Amino acid sequence: MDDIEVKTLLNQVDDYEETVLSSIAFCHLFRWNDMDKQIEPDSYFFFGRKMDTSKTNRIHPNTTVTPDFIIQLNDHYGIIGEVKMLPKDDTLWNDNFLQLQKYDDDLKGWKTKNEKIEKSVPIYPLTPYRDQRSNASWMQHPSP
Repeated sequence: MDDIEVKTLLNQVDDYEETVLSSIAFCHLFRWNDMDKQIEPDSYFFFGRKMDTSKTNRIHPNTTVTPDFIIQLNDHYGIIGEVKMLPKDDTLWNDNFLQLQKYDDDLKGWKTKNEKIEKSVPIYPLTPYRDQRSNASWMQHPSP
């Protein structure tokens, strides 16, 4: 490997690590009860938990899907997360949005007695590409 390939690989590892750590923080943020100053009891989060779609799923009926993470706030409400770095070319975004739509379903696999939950919401946290982060004005700190 030449120096450019090594740098590219190290950047990809950094991007992955940042994505995992920000996903963990995101999950904790949703589970945090600010009034009680603690994580909500009986709330959970999982990375890569296998979930089964229903027969009415408009993208992939009757199959197993694996969202990046799920947050279960209680036996009645959950969040399904799929983290993406969208390419600059927005004509390539459609497959990503189709992937998210398959989670808009009555998924089975939650940590409940019947593995179902009353209400779930799919979300799509986006992470900027490295060159977008380095040029992002919202990330620039003003000089003291």
